[in-house]
Amino acid sequence: IACEAAGLPVIRGRKSISLERQVRISAGALVVMGVLIALFTEGYGIQMAGLFLAGFIGAGLVFAGITDTCGMAMIIAKMPWNQSRPSKTSCRAKGLLVAFLVGTVGPLLAATHTKDSLTDIQHKIMNQSAILIDVREPKEWSSGHLALAQSLPLSELRTTTDNKLNDCLPDNKIIYCHCLSGGRCLEASRILTSYGYDARALQPSYSELIDAGFTQATRK
Repeated sequence: IACEAAGLPVIRGRKSISLERQVRISAGALVVMGVLIALFTEGYGIQMAGLFLAGFIGAGLVFAGITDTCGMAMIIAKMPWNQSRPSKTSCRAKGLLVAFLVGTVGPLLAATHTKDSLTDIQHKIMNQSAILIDVREPKEWSSGHLALAQSLPLSELRTTTDNKLNDCLPDNKIIYCHCLSGGRCLEASRILTSYGYDARALQPSYSELIDAGFTQATRK
């Protein structure tokens, strides 16, 4: 009603998601995305951006409840699929929206840490049926690393080629990936998996691995 009063045409008379539900879904998705970014990414700036996104959307909903004015609703109401005359543009916009959600949320949902126990992982590494790679950056590696690990920074992995990986990684062993807090290793494992490796990301942080019995390399 508020949108119609503002001169924004909204579809009526056909089965579709109401504008109110669209706002709820969009706001909820953005808040969840912000929280996930804050929890599962590394880097203070990125984490703060995630918290800001969640907080901004939350504050917007509070403002909408107090003033009965919802900026998000007005924006969504202008989307092609909410117009009174559906067209090819509307279908194209829906397709682009679905593609965007699949492309951004899909990989996040698909990313999972290994269920292998740390004891089993250590056993496999000692038996040489698996290796452990540290995907942190060189400066982090220099400040301290695990004795059983080898360094392969995520920044390098993002730009490397299959041929270069063949020179430093075995293709007949499990490749366990770890980082500072369990975020970057997910991306590293996805990249390695795309090249055909059996790569698995470790959820425990670097300090948790040390507490679990992984020996820290002696500094020279």
